[in-house]
Amino acid sequence: RQPRARVVLRTALLERPGARRRGRGRRSLGRGRLRGCLGPGRGSSRLRGRRGDGSLGFRTASHIPSFVRRSTTATRSASQPEESRYSADGTKQWAKEFERNRLSDLRVAGSTGTDGAVFLSGNAFLYSADFGLGEAQDGFLVKFTQAGEPEWQRRVGQKVYAVAADAAGGVVALGEEWTTEAHTPQLVRYAADGTASWTKTFDGAREGTLLSAVALSGTGTSVVAGRLVGPVTVDGRTFDARGTGGFVVLAFGADGALAWGREVPGVNGRVGSVSVGADGTVAVAGESVGLLVWNGVALDEGGPFVLTATADGQERWVKQPTCGATSVGTVAAVEPAGPVATACGNTVTRYAADGALLGTKSLAPEACESGTCSLAATTLVAAPESGLVVSGWQRDGAGDTWNQDAFLRLVTP
Repeated sequence: RQPRARVVLRTALLERPGARRRGRGRRSLGRGRLRGCLGPGRGSSRLRGRRGDGSLGFRTASHIPSFVRRSTTATRSASQPEESRYSADGTKQWAKEFERNRLSDLRVAGSTGTDGAVFLSGNAFLYSADFGLGEAQDGFLVKFTQAGEPEWQRRVGQKVYAVAADAAGGVVALGEEWTTEAHTPQLVRYAADGTASWTKTFDGAREGTLLSAVALSGTGTSVVAGRLVGPVTVDGRTFDARGTGGFVVLAFGADGALAWGREVPGVNGRVGSVSVGADGTVAVAGESVGLLVWNGVALDEGGPFVLTATADGQERWVKQPTCGATSVGTVAAVEPAGPVATACGNTVTRYAADGALLGTKSLAPEACESGTCSLAATTLVAAPESGLVVSGWQRDGAGDTWNQDAFLRLVTP
């Protein structure tokens, strides 16, 4: 029974900032991981979007499992999503809590236009959810107005992993549709009214595939990144022809046609984010296992990475950023002036447009009551003029007794 309790402690379900759970004979299970942020960048797997008034928002979810004693298993647990919008100065504009349910992979995206639309996606893997429009099942996508009122919802597939919004109130969603034979990734482009403009499926993808990140450029290009095990043919071009698996970066035009594609063959691991800059520069970040080669440069030992490409898909540079001991993944954002920032663990690293190191910055814990605190960034977005919006979690305490809260910060270079 005890191993089950440890598994629950490692889940990615989330806690509202400030929530606590204590009791005699119980673990302190307050946990927070901020996994979505409506900031001023043009996309990543976990945060994206800019509003015309410069405001930003984030989504957290509360998860308080019921434990009776340390020696017993966890009883039924659920997450309580909370969607919030914050102004540019950090003032909360509104917050909505939804019914407690078992949900996973919750993501948000914000319209880059003046309408201020907000999109929420996630997976209702056991029971349907209700965000005000009736049952939302499997991999769902819900659009909210600027005031936080639900407008429409769609089933993307059996699962959905990432979303990115455009300036016209539309959105692109990256997910999977399941059959008895395969889990097939698919990319769906929705118009502002919820109509599916086009769908791109990746037939032939085999076990080990995880296309996990999507971003939108200002011209409407959808950029997808992740691991692909094929062979998979997209618009006449075959990726992973040998079937060994590897990373891919794929760009699709506004009409859904493949514009370009790049492969990093033979590598394992996970892509944490993809971001597109104002000039179309693409930055992909994640963790690799084994040799990673990009534009003739090799990262021999694996680990965190960030690689970039031009707007037309030409390979540029690849770097291995520094991460703190508490790293749970690597994310990146392209800044408006061209630099590329990465975050992993408690460390933010910035590179010039040509890949030259600009510097690193450590994020210090705040309000550490126990005196023993750790911090990990999970999302990153570039602010419209200068600075970076960073979110993640801070753990206060060690051993069996600790609390964890989500944070959202504006960090200047």
